[in-house]
Amino acid sequence: AVAARAVGYNVRPMNRVSRSFVQRVAVILPAVAILTAWSLLPAAPADGPAETSIKGMVVGRPNIQRVVESSIVAPPATIRPGQAVTLSLRIVIAPGWHVNSATPTLEYLIGTRLEFPDTTAVLVEDISYPPGRILKLKFAEEKLSVYDGETIVRATLRPRPDLAAGDHEARARLTYQACSDTTCLPPETVEFRIPLKVAGEPVVASAAGGSGGAAEVAAGATALTSGSGAVADLLEQRGLIVLLGVTFLGGLALNLTPCIYPTLPVTIGFFTMQAATGWGMRVGLPALYVLGMALTYSVLGVVAGLSGGLIGSTLQSPWVVGGLVVLFVAMALSMFGLYEFRMPGWLTSRAGGGRRGLAGALVMGLTMGLVAAPCIGPFIVGLLGFVSASGDPVLGFWLFFVLAIGLGIPSLFLGIFSGTLASLPRSGPWLIFAKKVMGVALLAVSIYFVQPFLEDRTLGWLAIAFSVVSAIYLGAVDRTRILARGSAAVRALVGLFVLALGAWLSMPLVQARPKIAWDPYTHEAVAQAAVAGRPVVIDFSADWCLPCRELERFTFTDPRVIAETARFTRLKADLTQFESAPVGEIRERFDIIGVPTLVFIDGQGKEHIDLRLFGFEPPESFVDRLRRVR
Repeated sequence: AVAARAVGYNVRPMNRVSRSFVQRVAVILPAVAILTAWSLLPAAPADGPAETSIKGMVVGRPNIQRVVESSIVAPPATIRPGQAVTLSLRIVIAPGWHVNSATPTLEYLIGTRLEFPDTTAVLVEDISYPPGRILKLKFAEEKLSVYDGETIVRATLRPRPDLAAGDHEARARLTYQACSDTTCLPPETVEFRIPLKVAGEPVVASAAGGSGGAAEVAAGATALTSGSGAVADLLEQRGLIVLLGVTFLGGLALNLTPCIYPTLPVTIGFFTMQAATGWGMRVGLPALYVLGMALTYSVLGVVAGLSGGLIGSTLQSPWVVGGLVVLFVAMALSMFGLYEFRMPGWLTSRAGGGRRGLAGALVMGLTMGLVAAPCIGPFIVGLLGFVSASGDPVLGFWLFFVLAIGLGIPSLFLGIFSGTLASLPRSGPWLIFAKKVMGVALLAVSIYFVQPFLEDRTLGWLAIAFSVVSAIYLGAVDRTRILARGSAAVRALVGLFVLALGAWLSMPLVQARPKIAWDPYTHEAVAQAAVAGRPVVIDFSADWCLPCRELERFTFTDPRVIAETARFTRLKADLTQFESAPVGEIRERFDIIGVPTLVFIDGQGKEHIDLRLFGFEPPESFVDRLRRVR
């Protein structure tokens, strides 16, 4: 209150009824707050074996300025003759410097190149370079394709099938030229000596064709044309207008994802409580709300254009989720009448006097954009891939702006028609009771956002306790006289409805249910499954991912799904630390843009790109997807 008054807010103190309410909930709220704060603390990272990196040696005279560092991740401890293995070359470039990409835009530039000059021990199957970033530099009139920051190059090798068991060595050479905006250093070559321990029976020809497992997935993932390629073809063949129209429809389809569900009661409650008396304000407030969502998505489009990714993990970090929970709790307490915030006088006058809801509608739209932003689907993945490959932040801005408009159209109509409730008579006590019901709904939404950080049973018992307390408060404790007659009966019916709804939603969480027995993901597990001719399903998930929890709760507990996956090697890749180096290596290997993503690899070690799953899917459809993998 002191901070609010300092910037000009007028905070109305609590009345006697509000103080009585505070006394009733004084015991409950601290316990809920402590449990919420404890659940939002980030989990300690699991201990595990660190990957061994092999440093190279500069061939000839090294540059005086060391602006490029490189290393190769060591291969598995033991490799069979003829078995494919993927090596990851990590190139770290100092800030302000870059190296030319593998495909320079000018003929005279020296491109980054990885070579294996000695093939007496290994056969080189594939070398995969990432796309370069388009950059305009002072010394060239044309834009250049470069690598900067951190870059990963992958190479797939096979020890020769007739190679004798024992210790061997493969030599790799990396050539690059580092430049800044004003100067270039001489080209440099770094040589790596990679130890190979070969043992076991040679991989037969049929298995060798697919034993690469993850390696072949990495190559196939770069050809994910069903997403970004389809978007690029649509732009080339039909033009930008058609692409924007399809993007708009994709935004409409995004309303079917689980991340949108909790925004519905917030949208209804916000606009119901707005004092909009004319149709202009009833349309204007929801329009600003949708504009706020569009601005959030547009920023994400620019980020995708500049960096090639979506910051979904940041938007669902414990701190961001905690901020959203605090926001919803604060809104709920205002619904209970504990306080009322008014805009500062200087801001009210600039916003047009009585139009005090305009800024609030825009801020609420920005908040709901953050809520929905981590949701992904096949179309979103394709759009992200296209914008990332184009490197055009302006195109990313407009595509994601139109996407958000499609996402927000239902909210626009919902806001307009829920806002018309403000024109109903406001003198009756029914509105006070309605605001308290909406306050309970907002508290329920805050619990919804905490669920990624709680076990199902803990979440279920918390939800049951919350529904019981809410039912008692709305049905018996609260004495608001809603009608001239029968107020007690109406309150009791509302309380029973809240109790029944909470029990219906919570009971599946507290019951013991069978689940899929996942094994932790490793590169070796994928390769071993391919050698054994066993199909693989990989679940890429994260603790902060809401749709991941939906899959675990409703799909992976279905007996039909458990039975069908029994013939698979079932691996779970934990991407909770989304931006960490080990997780980044896994994401780049499989071209993972968001979570949840499920990858399906057949018994020959080849991924079925067309079967990739993004987001939630019910058990029936998931079983059909599994049966298509042989």
